[in-house]
Amino acid sequence: MNNQSNIMSDNRGIILSDNVNFDFLKSITPRQMPDFIKFDVNITQNKVAVGMAVHKCCDIVRQGDTVYGGNIFFEDGHIVYESTLNIAKNIELESSGQNIREIVDEDLIEQINLVLFSWIDEDSLHV
Repeated sequence: MNNQSNIMSDNRGIILSDNVNFDFLKSITPRQMPDFIKFDVNITQNKVAVGMAVHKCCDIVRQGDTVYGGNIFFEDGHIVYESTLNIAKNIELESSGQNIREIVDEDLIEQINLVLFSWIDEDSLHV
């Protein structure tokens, strides 16, 4: 676990190649946001990227793939599934709630978490 570099060479994030924990996410540098870290989940390719400045600029966002984004907050490890990447699916599901960028569909959140927590230790988020 955590056997990869935590240094970003640009603002496009780090594609995880090893399982990581919450401490690793907090150590990524340079940190784009002081209170949280952005993540993208590519369900098609079973990949996760973290730390990007803008969700859609990450290298795992590819034409035709199913990719969603969100944020993990450092204060308590909670996740908000909010990103411009999520808008089309929310429109399709007619489940956007009050914020069209935020996923609220429990089945979709479960699919995202299946990939997300195959790379990020879920237990380490509960601080």
